[in-house]
Amino acid sequence: MPDFSGVHPGPSVTDCMALSQPGPHLFILAVDSHRVHPKKAEDDVDALRKHFGDDVIKHLVVMVKDMDSYQALSPLEDRLGFRLATASENMQRQCKEWSTGPAYNYQQSMKLLLSQRRKVLETQMRDQPHPAAQRPSTDGEVAGGPASSQTADGPEQSAPECTTDVKPAGQSDNVFSMVLVGQTASGKSASANTILSTLSYYKLYKHRFKSELKSVPVTTRCEAVTLKAFGVKIRIVDTPDFFHDQVENGEAELEACRRYCHPERCVVLLVMRAGRFTDGERTLLEELEEKMGWRVRDKTVILLTHGDDLPADCDQDQYVNGQKELRDLVFKCSDRCVVFKNTSKNPQQVMELITKIPDYKKIFPKLTNAISKSPLLFMMATPF
Repeated sequence: MPDFSGVHPGPSVTDCMALSQPGPHLFILAVDSHRVHPKKAEDDVDALRKHFGDDVIKHLVVMVKDMDSYQALSPLEDRLGFRLATASENMQRQCKEWSTGPAYNYQQSMKLLLSQRRKVLETQMRDQPHPAAQRPSTDGEVAGGPASSQTADGPEQSAPECTTDVKPAGQSDNVFSMVLVGQTASGKSASANTILSTLSYYKLYKHRFKSELKSVPVTTRCEAVTLKAFGVKIRIVDTPDFFHDQVENGEAELEACRRYCHPERCVVLLVMRAGRFTDGERTLLEELEEKMGWRVRDKTVILLTHGDDLPADCDQDQYVNGQKELRDLVFKCSDRCVVFKNTSKNPQQVMELITKIPDYKKIFPKLTNAISKSPLLFMMATPF
């Protein structure tokens, strides 16, 4: 997790909150050896209270390395009201025990944090007058004017516009594309909305990909939304069913999709509905590679939607391994597979998808650094 001790809350703080909505069961404050001092530790706790409110204490565990550190900070435990513990092999079991109560809710602290962040952005805007007039039109903007009222990673922006202004096929821009492909009614648009709402702060991006359960195509052209997350510009691309007879201008839309699918700057999400593996989907990967003209499977993640329909006692591995054709398809994509419950607001499923992307550590170095500093970031996104 990021350093919360600064005066102003930065985007990294809002990243933490967005990735663990509606709130974690636990905050674990890992105290380094050089900060094992009552005054320093109390300052760290106060920083958390400043950003997340006084209620954070009820969900806070201060973790230290050894018993010497424990004894040094034990006077604070009773006075401030948090739990104090040493790191051990029983940590997972302890976390489960500590998480039996209700989860912490960000509702109040979100209002405070947004207000603080707005003041920071207003100060930055005053220091750099007329930024929109000085920059060229880019993805997320429409010719003649910007699509958002502030910078791409600010919390007050409006939803980005749909754009097809990308470089020709075979050339790469500085945007990483997440391209969703699949048959009609597989859940591409709903999954695109799930990814979009999770990667944007507090769902300030409205759901903008049209999603309906119909046997005829709802998405008839490539649509793209660009946003910034983990310090990287990300383009989410919803595509029509290129293999459906009722899609107009199929070749033109396929060519548009090719422009987004640069092998070095994209991941292809092959979307299928769990519990419904059709004859057409058995050969979909090979047909897609033929149409794209490159080995798409090297950059593909199988995305299974409607995970709510799976039996409660059936996990992802059991479901995939129980169907030979699906298992073979997942194997062709180096076992990269994730299940989405599109009705769920839990960000954990999107974060799991991100970590399935080939070379994600190089693509999202800031995210990788955050995970390495605090692996519990993902554990806190879901109840135990």
